[in-house]
Amino acid sequence: MTQNREPLAANKETYTLKMDKLTDILSKSILPKQDIALIQQIAIFQNIKTHHSLVNYGEKCQYIYFILRGGFIMQLIKEEDGSERTINFYLDSFQPFMTIPHSFFQETPSNCKLTAIKNSDILAFPKKELMALVESNPSIRLFYQDQIINALLSELDFRMKLLSLSPQKIYKLLITDYQDIIQNVSSRHIANFIGISPEWLSNLKRII
Repeated sequence: MTQNREPLAANKETYTLKMDKLTDILSKSILPKQDIALIQQIAIFQNIKTHHSLVNYGEKCQYIYFILRGGFIMQLIKEEDGSERTINFYLDSFQPFMTIPHSFFQETPSNCKLTAIKNSDILAFPKKELMALVESNPSIRLFYQDQIINALLSELDFRMKLLSLSPQKIYKLLITDYQDIIQNVSSRHIANFIGISPEWLSNLKRII
């Protein structure tokens, strides 16, 4: 599938506008300005249309992505019946860094899929170029490791909170602690994530 790919350095005005959000995050780190510039130089802008898959089943994930605008869901295929199950959400305001971890780190075909749930703008960081920076630059290496650890801990914390809860309590938790998901993700995807039907979710909404 062909998506809109645009090296940010190609247009100075576009570069500045699209990089602002990432620059804010990089500027809060210990990275000096020259290292921030190095990271920015390898970023590739992509626009992903709603329902299009950024990474599909069986593909190798060769990028770490940063969401500028929009949102994605991660899905896998359930072995027992072959249906798809939503297992995570990524939004510009919630877990904006995303990849398929086992595929990216282990160079294996992905058993998950990343799909846009709305028209989305992202930055893609190619693994080859990113790893070259990480291996050659101690400051970037530390930043990269911190971001990976923080992202994994955030995802683990999110999953651990939901692990032992009933569907009703999961939905209550999303309402109280994860309003970004409630406001930006469709009820169909939220129901699939919880493991219930959209009709059951509608009943929960009336009860809560």
